[in-house]
Amino acid sequence: MLLRRNLSKQNGFTLIELMIVVAIIGILAAIAIPQMSYFRIKAFNAAAAADTYHLFTYENLFFDEYGQFISIDVSDKQANGVVSKNVTINGVAVQFLVRSLSRDVDVVSKAGVNNQTVISAARHTAGDRILAIDLDAPGQSRYLMSATALQSSDIPNATLGLDLSAWQLN
Repeated sequence: MLLRRNLSKQNGFTLIELMIVVAIIGILAAIAIPQMSYFRIKAFNAAAAADTYHLFTYENLFFDEYGQFISIDVSDKQANGVVSKNVTINGVAVQFLVRSLSRDVDVVSKAGVNNQTVISAARHTAGDRILAIDLDAPGQSRYLMSATALQSSDIPNATLGLDLSAWQLN
C-alpha cells in the first residue's frame, strides 16, 4: 500500500511554472539584446580607433626616416589588412607598408603643406563613427558620427592648424 501511494505522487513542474520561467527568460533577453548591440558597435569603433593610432604612428615613423608624410586613400588598403604604397622621395623609390590593420576597417591619411602635416582616420564598416587624429593635436583623437562608408572627402585637408576642431573629442 505504501508503494502505491509513492507511485501516484507526481514529480515535476506544472504548466504555469514553466510558463513563468519562459516569461522571465523572455524579459531578460529583451533587456540583454539591445545592450549587446550597443557593445558590439563600441567594439567596432574601438577597432577603428586602434587602426587610426596604428596608421598615425607609422606615418610618424615614416616621417622620421624620410622627412614627409604619405597620403593614403581607402583603396590603398588591401583585403588582408595591409597598406602598401610605392612612393618616390628625392628620386628614390620607397615602399610605405603598414601591416596588421583590421580587415573590416577603412583607413585614410591626408598629408598636407608639402607633406609636412597629416591627418589619419579610420571607420569600421559596421561602426557608427569616423575616428581621426590630427598631427597638430596628436594626443587627442576626435570622431564624427557617420552612417556611410569612409571616403577621403570625409576628412578635412591637413593644414598647420587644428583641422578637426569641429569634430567631437573621443
